[in-house]
Parts: sequence; C-alpha cells; structure tokens
Amino acid sequence: MKLYRITGAEHAGKLDGMGAAGKKQGARWNATGVPMIYSSESRALAFAEVVAHFKEMRRFPVNHVLITYDITGTTGIRRLSQRAWPTGWNAPGPPYP
Repeated sequence: MKLYRITGAEHAGKLDGMGAAGKKQGARWNATGVPMIYSSESRALAFAEVVAHFKEMRRFPVNHVLITYDITGTTGIRRLSQRAWPTGWNAPGPPYP
C-alpha cells in the first residue's frame, strides 16, 4: 500500500506526529497535544486535505513537501472492535472545535 503525506519540510523526516499535536487548536482529527500523522491514499487527496486548511491561499506554501510511504505486511496494524470506537466518531464535522 502507498500512502502520501504533504507536510512542512521541518516535519518531513519525522514520524512522531508532533506537527499536528503542536497546533494551537488541534487539527482535524486530533486535539492539541495529541500526536497524529496525516496521510492519504492518493497524491490528490493529500493535496486537497492541505489546501482545505488555507483560507486565502494564492500559492501553495514553498516549504511543504510530498512524501510517499510504501507500507507492506500487517505488522503494527491494530483493528479496534466497534465497542472501542469513541461516542460520536461519525458525527458531522471535526471532533474537536
């Protein structure tokens, strides 16, 4: 499986999730202080997710880079039972204000 990630160059070599955790108001799927690595199954979706957060962007930020990950095997994949899903996980809008 291929995953694509667009991020600021300062976070490109890191897989610690601290870029999203450090945002003042959190990110789409994580609260402030909660590490998260955002990736997509296509370059186009990765791009769409980034540009959706720039209100009046006229140019794509020059400090952002596209990273491709090749994921093989099933090591590290964890499947949660439906009982473990948080209440309201499928409510409209992002889970954090």
